[in-house]
Amino acid sequence: MRISFFEEFPNKTDFQKLQLLDFNPSLYIASPCYEEFKEIKKSLPNYEVIWWMTLPRFVGYWISPFTPKNHIIKLFKDIKKTEDKAMLDIEYPLLAPWLFLTQIICFQDNKESLCQLISELGEKIILCENAGNNLCDTKCGRIWMCYTSLIVGTNNRKRKVLSGFCEEGVTRWGKNFKIGLGCIGKGILGIEPQLQVGDLKRDLNVAFKSNIEEVIIYRLEGVLQEDKIVKNQLNELAGILI
Repeated sequence: MRISFFEEFPNKTDFQKLQLLDFNPSLYIASPCYEEFKEIKKSLPNYEVIWWMTLPRFVGYWISPFTPKNHIIKLFKDIKKTEDKAMLDIEYPLLAPWLFLTQIICFQDNKESLCQLISELGEKIILCENAGNNLCDTKCGRIWMCYTSLIVGTNNRKRKVLSGFCEEGVTRWGKNFKIGLGCIGKGILGIEPQLQVGDLKRDLNVAFKSNIEEVIIYRLEGVLQEDKIVKNQLNELAGILI
């Protein structure tokens, strides 16, 4: 099982943490601009780097049927110009709540446009969605985010929820399916609860037992060297699971 990372706020300090790992993860790097992404990719020649596309905050940051259609079209024009795979983070625009009002009448049309464009690009696209969601049935890469730090309940409940989504995803999409785990770093909302090391170990083992081929941990920033042992835990698990 491959262990990879999301990085939403890429910087040199976080990339230096890669030296703490005994394995080479794939990196899903957020950027609103392909030129910026290309420069980041050049600085990481020893890693597989995937472009995690983001939008300006005023049009939602994440991508959804609430994204204004002109931005959807521009998004896919940008992808078509590239040689790289692009990950679309499909989430509702919580950072731009006015879009729920202004775009509600366009919702179905925008959804159909998104699905049509995803279908045209096929395997060049990776859809990243909250676990259990499915924007469209197009054949492409699939990631379900199942961050157990956000799930309320006991350790056993969190294990069952994650296991259920892992098994469902593998059944539906086979080798195209990956699972997102977290959180070990703050996101753009800044309020995300964080996993303890033992919880991360639990989640990695659940994914491994579910025959997941790749997990992506949110996010690289959380890999620390001194007061926390996430780095040692990851290296230990990687030696067993990879």
